[in-house]
Amino acid sequence: MSTPTISVLIADDQKLIRDTWTSILALEPGFQVVAEAADGEEAIQLGIWHRPDLILMDIVMSPVNGVTAIKELLSVSTAFNILAVSMYAQPWLVKQIMKTGAKGYITKNTSRKEFLQAAHQTAKGLKFICDEVKTNLTEDLILPHRSRSINQLTKREIEIAELICKGLTSKEISGQIDIQQKTVEVHRNNIIRKLRVKNTADLVNFMYAAGLLIHD
Repeated sequence: MSTPTISVLIADDQKLIRDTWTSILALEPGFQVVAEAADGEEAIQLGIWHRPDLILMDIVMSPVNGVTAIKELLSVSTAFNILAVSMYAQPWLVKQIMKTGAKGYITKNTSRKEFLQAAHQTAKGLKFICDEVKTNLTEDLILPHRSRSINQLTKREIEIAELICKGLTSKEISGQIDIQQKTVEVHRNNIIRKLRVKNTADLVNFMYAAGLLIHD
């Protein structure tokens, strides 16, 4: 008796990632990649058209991100089984993604074995959280001061973080929100410290993943 085929839609803005997932699934009996999407909007369209058994959804894409795509797809049908994928393993973010209706969450550090386990499980409509996230959740429970969450930022810090992500300098931010440049620098340092980001690019990715930035 042959194994029922699990149809898969892959959504990621990086072709190398899409090709890698396709190659892995091609070697696993029972999976068939029926379509690939390079952004959230395309994922919505292809998801509705193909109605796959499983959707691998990258969270940070443009112009429509994965979080928006998940919400849109599930507003059409709650039958979609979506496995969210991200470079971030912060428990607060995973909880936010899971609340949108995703069945599972893995990071891009996930091993091939765990990736396939997640694919099999979420295709059945079961919940799956990768080990990296589980480890971070345990650490957050033991050492809560080490966790990083957008909730740690004040309203002013979130406002400044959004402006930084838009490419504004401290001087430009100072003029736009009418505070001293030195105060902007203090807020900038607090943002970097609280979120533990390395640079502006890392901050941008973090803010997109948190759903606080929308591509123009």
